[in-house]
Amino acid sequence: MNYSTQDANIQLDFLYEDQDPIENYSFSMKGKRSLHLRLDHLEIDGVKLPREKPYSIILKSDIEVVAQLSRLDTTSDKNAFMTTMGWGV
Repeated sequence: MNYSTQDANIQLDFLYEDQDPIENYSFSMKGKRSLHLRLDHLEIDGVKLPREKPYSIILKSDIEVVAQLSRLDTTSDKNAFMTTMGWGV
């Protein structure tokens, strides 16, 4: 979430236990906006994020934003939804 009136320039890096990171996914978010970014649709330099593999996300922004992660687990017939509290960065 970008509560500022300025646009935020954001970069995401994805770190893994057993492979090189997937880095430099960049985008802008307008001021006073929220963004729902589907990680299963994300492609960085022709590479999609691996499914069912643990990762960490590093978020960098040129202004303060609030990051919140939600995850829908669709690996079984009973879907589960998880979310984290938003955190300013």
